[in-house]
Amino acid sequence: MAVQVIDLLVAVGLGVVSVALIAAFGLQLMGEVQDDMDPDSAEANATGEGIDALGEIPSKLGIIVLAFIIVVVISVIKLIRG
Repeated sequence: MAVQVIDLLVAVGLGVVSVALIAAFGLQLMGEVQDDMDPDSAEANATGEGIDALGEIPSKLGIIVLAFIIVVVISVIKLIRG
């Protein structure tokens, strides 16, 4: 059972890191695309709103990781108590 908990922890950790990397690369790419647009166009405004929305994802990852760690700690405690 302990191995399953560790495997789950590794899988979720990799998932969180993957989401963070994808968000970072997406923000960078969208910023480069926006630089090539006319600043007053609807496309530039929509891209700016997308960048703002994607920028909020990394701020939420800490809360998600904290919640996951709490779940893992509770699971380990229940596992040890039997």
